[in-house]
Amino acid sequence: MNDSNVLFSLRACLAAAIVAATISMSTTSALADDPNAPAAPAAKKQEWKPKVKPDETIRLWDGPAPGLEGDPGPEVPGEGGRVKNVSVPSIDVYLPLKEKRNGVALIVCSGGAYAQIASGPRGAGSAEIFVPQGYTVISLKYRLKPASKNIQRDTLADASRAIRIVRSRAEEWGLKTVGILGWSAGGNLVLNLATHPQPGQADAADPLDRLPTRPDFAVMACPWPAGKKITDYPVPAGAPPALLLHARDDASAPFSFSEEIEAAWKKSGAPVRLEAWDKGGHNAFSPPGGTAKDWPERFLAWLKTTDAGKGL
Repeated sequence: MNDSNVLFSLRACLAAAIVAATISMSTTSALADDPNAPAAPAAKKQEWKPKVKPDETIRLWDGPAPGLEGDPGPEVPGEGGRVKNVSVPSIDVYLPLKEKRNGVALIVCSGGAYAQIASGPRGAGSAEIFVPQGYTVISLKYRLKPASKNIQRDTLADASRAIRIVRSRAEEWGLKTVGILGWSAGGNLVLNLATHPQPGQADAADPLDRLPTRPDFAVMACPWPAGKKITDYPVPAGAPPALLLHARDDASAPFSFSEEIEAAWKKSGAPVRLEAWDKGGHNAFSPPGGTAKDWPERFLAWLKTTDAGKGL
């Protein structure tokens, strides 16, 4: 084939491609403008399939949760097992085999800026890590905005209630110690709970209200300030031992907030440790994945140094 024929063939191919593209664009435009045209298939939501399932799910409150205003509407499912608009808080319970139970309950609190929560994935992910080692894992699904009109008050009430329910089942589940761990907004909730303990009322009508809410230990992973200052969380005398896990390159929750929490704990005289990673971002400690692969080992090593973890 000579040069002129080659050039002609290339021009013909280019012209055909332009025509095809024009037809495609016109068709797409027509479909977009035609209200009766069939909608384009929606992108599939990322499905979450748990590897482990809870042994029991317990609703925190009989009837509407305290402080609930009006009809908040239903929960809204999101991607990856997340949910939004939670107004009926609950706990998922993951129990180890009886012969492996070590007496420690770990209540876990997912994050999500108090607008969504991944209590299912974080609970199941934590259970994968800790239940085989003898820990009882309790995943807290706390209330969220906009169903909650006072998120700090309502999530504190939910976490306090969860502690009391777990303590009320201590004999049945073989527990001696009840601690709590939270990520991001869940870390903020742990901070709120640890700095606002309730001793329990001996004459309370509800037997659960007779139990104290102070956790035996508190772990805050990449704690999110939630627009608050450390002075909004005054650390009391006798605060529980605290562990902070944080990556210095976290762009969502500043590392400096963990440093402020550490300083406040030290000032109160309560035991505290800040474990830092140079890199990892905001999801460094998300179970069962996360970029900081050694965080469970570092957490358990710290726990064994506390009064709550003696004998582990």
